[in-house]
Amino acid sequence: MANPPLSPRARADLDLLRGAAALFVVATHVRQLMFVPQGADLAGRVFLQIAGRGHDAVLAFFVLSGYLVTRSSLGLEDRRWTRYAVARASRILTVLWPAFVLGVLLDRIGLAFFRDAGVYAGHHPSRVFSISFATRHSIRTVLGNLAFLQWARFPTLGSNVALWTLAYEGWFYFSFPFVVTALSPGAWPRRLLAAAVWASVVALLGELYPSYFAVWSCGAVVALWERRAPGVWPTWTRVASVAGVLAVMVVRRSTPLFVQEQLTGVALALLVASFTRVAPATTRPGSYTRVASALSAISFSLYLVHVPALALVGAWLGTPPLLRATAGNLLRVAPWVALVIAYAVVVYFLIERRTPAVRRWLARRAGLAQGRSQ
Repeated sequence: MANPPLSPRARADLDLLRGAAALFVVATHVRQLMFVPQGADLAGRVFLQIAGRGHDAVLAFFVLSGYLVTRSSLGLEDRRWTRYAVARASRILTVLWPAFVLGVLLDRIGLAFFRDAGVYAGHHPSRVFSISFATRHSIRTVLGNLAFLQWARFPTLGSNVALWTLAYEGWFYFSFPFVVTALSPGAWPRRLLAAAVWASVVALLGELYPSYFAVWSCGAVVALWERRAPGVWPTWTRVASVAGVLAVMVVRRSTPLFVQEQLTGVALALLVASFTRVAPATTRPGSYTRVASALSAISFSLYLVHVPALALVGAWLGTPPLLRATAGNLLRVAPWVALVIAYAVVVYFLIERRTPAVRRWLARRAGLAQGRSQ
C-alpha cells in the first residue's frame, strides 16, 4: 500500500527546500571560487554565513531523496524492483551524462583561454579547487565517474567538484532494494545475500558511505513513519522544526563531524515530516507554489552543471586574487551568477525535462506497461 498523495502545500514546501538547497550549494562554490572572508562588510558577512551552509544543503538533498524515493517505492516488492530501477536510472542518468560532457567542454574552453588563471592554473587558494586537470580529465577518471566511484576511489571529473555527492546518491539507489530485502521477512539465504551485497558496497565506498546512508535513511524513516502512523500534526510543529534545524546548527559545532551530520539529518527529517504532516492550507496555490516548483524543477540541473560554469566565470573575472566580500564585489559577481543559473535553466529545458520520455523508453525496454515515479 502506497502513502496517500502529498497535499499541494506539502509538495510546495518540499520543492522550496530542494530548490533552496541547490542555491545554497551554488553560493558555497561562489564563495570558494571568488571570495575571501577578510575585509568583509555587513553584506559580505551575511553572504559568507549563507555560503557556509553548502554541506548542510547536501544533507538536505540526501534526506529529501531518502523520503521521496522510499515514498514512491512502497509496494513495489511484488514487481521485483524493475520499475524502481527504471525510475532511478532515468532520474539520475538523463542529466548526469550530459553534465559530464558539458563540464569537460567548459573546462577545455577555460584551459584554452585562461590556462594561467583561476582553477585552471592548478594552484587556487581554495583547497577544494586546487586541482590537477591532467588527472581530472584522464580516461581513468572518466570511467571512475561513470561507475559512481568519484570521491571514494577516483577524483571528480574536471572542475566539477560537486559530483562527489552523485557517487553516494547513485549507490544509495543501488543499495536501497538490498537493505529492504535484508530487513524484510523472507527466506534467510536471500536476506543474507542482500546484506552481503550492502556490506560489499560499504567496503567499496569506505567509511563515509555508512554515515551518509544514515542521513539518507532519516528521510526513508519519515516515509515509513508516515505510512505506519498516519496523522496530522498541529501547525506550530512546522515552526518548531525550523527552529530545531537552526538550533542544531548552533549546538553541534563542538561535536565530531559524524555526530554533526547525524544530528542535522535527524533535524532535517523532522522538518520534512512537519511539512507533510501539518494540515494543508485552505488557500489556493499562488506565487509561493509556482516559485517553489520552478526552483525545484531546475535544482538537479543547477547542481550538476554550475561548478564548471562558475570556474570559467572566476577565471574571466581574474580570480584569484580572490575578492573581498563587500556589497560592491557581490554586485559585480551577481550578474554572472545569474547567467550561470540561466545556463542551468536551459539545460533543464533541453535535457532534464525529457526525463519522463527517457523513463517511458526504459520501461518499454524492460517490459513494463508504463514508467512512473516521483
